[in-house]
Amino acid sequence: MEREEVLAGAAASDSARRRSLIGGMIGMFVDSVDIYLPAFVLPAALSYFIPTTLPTTVQATLGTLVFTVTLLGRPLGSLFTGHLGDKYGRRAVALVAGIGFTVFTLCIALLPGYASWGYFSVALMIALRLLAGMCLSGGYAGPIPLAIERAKPAQRGWAAGLVSMPAGLALLAITLINLVVQASMPHAEFVTFGWRIPFFVGVALGVVYLIYFARVPELHALAEVRARDQRAPLKEFFAGGHGKTLLEVFLITAGFWLASQPVLSFTPTLLITVLHQPPTAVSQFEFWVQIPGSLMVLLYPVLSQKVGRRTLLRAMGVWFALLSSTVYFLMIHTAQAHAAGPWVWVMGGLAMLLTASPFGVVILYLAERFPVQLRATGVAVPYQFGLILPSLYSFWILWLSHLVPYAYAVLVLIVLGGIGLFIGGMLGQETRDWEMMRAEVMPEAASSRS
Repeated sequence: MEREEVLAGAAASDSARRRSLIGGMIGMFVDSVDIYLPAFVLPAALSYFIPTTLPTTVQATLGTLVFTVTLLGRPLGSLFTGHLGDKYGRRAVALVAGIGFTVFTLCIALLPGYASWGYFSVALMIALRLLAGMCLSGGYAGPIPLAIERAKPAQRGWAAGLVSMPAGLALLAITLINLVVQASMPHAEFVTFGWRIPFFVGVALGVVYLIYFARVPELHALAEVRARDQRAPLKEFFAGGHGKTLLEVFLITAGFWLASQPVLSFTPTLLITVLHQPPTAVSQFEFWVQIPGSLMVLLYPVLSQKVGRRTLLRAMGVWFALLSSTVYFLMIHTAQAHAAGPWVWVMGGLAMLLTASPFGVVILYLAERFPVQLRATGVAVPYQFGLILPSLYSFWILWLSHLVPYAYAVLVLIVLGGIGLFIGGMLGQETRDWEMMRAEVMPEAASSRS
């Protein structure tokens, strides 16, 4: 079959395009809820799983470890979900992964605490989060690439923005649920029972996800290409001469997450445990900052449709290293100086908007960077493996605290992440006008338009 015939057969109907876009949005929302539940909900209930007699820094490290193992599970899972998404289809892997993370989230919601099971309780929480993380990688092998690759070329920025925006809305929803639950019961009751309610909400969302994806059509263009190319996707991905591309996308994803993950996930623990800010005030701050954050997540990929993916990635690296680190420093310094509360929230919110919101550009670039028969693997594996070093941020911060004060150690990670992102952007190619249904690897000449 000629390439033109494949492209013609790959043209998505309006109905399939719409279903895929909504499915990608649902997938991102559910993924983000499940990923960030521990980081946003458990800091106020750590004493249920961890004895308060432990040193403060150890409590903070164990608390973030529950979140960290989820990020570690995603790279392991991506090796399977990416391969399955390219071999059997985006919809199939979306359904299998959805069943897994829904079941594991339900198990977490039913866990007993330290008073009943001792340290085994937090160990089981960590194990379940690892398994849930492996399943959650399926979102980047199925729903998300499917939504982007079915979009019209001139609308891919909007599609990526719309698919990414639910991440901010998910954080907004988690924060709102957390605030309502904390306000509706005494703190002691929240510690023993209330923290479970957001996890039960996560289970309900998983059920909705499964019901919806049972009706999303599969990508037929993939089957047509696979009929001509019988090579195993995972083997072709690693042994097919893509070494330079893998280095480039690893620097981009690892650099982005090394800077943004601590800002997004460590900030609540830092504010409550180390900087002694009131838990309710921190939850309110998280809620309000996600409103502009959701809009910014949408706008960054749209901006990349105007200026180019590679140009924006390089600019992100510069402002991460210089501007994001500066405003985060001001947040910490203001809190330690016991200055007026609003300045703490303004600086912290600005750091989140600058550093965490542009992740849709990274997803869009990965989806465009690989041919159709390797796209699920090309999005899932680099994106998730780029999370490994950043997901260990709690240990890097603990180690760096021997060199700089514990609260300021995160600044080193933000600067290093910006540098890595900038280098990856310099090595990368412009992908804005590349036809996504091609089975060929993007030629080097495509990098000239930057």
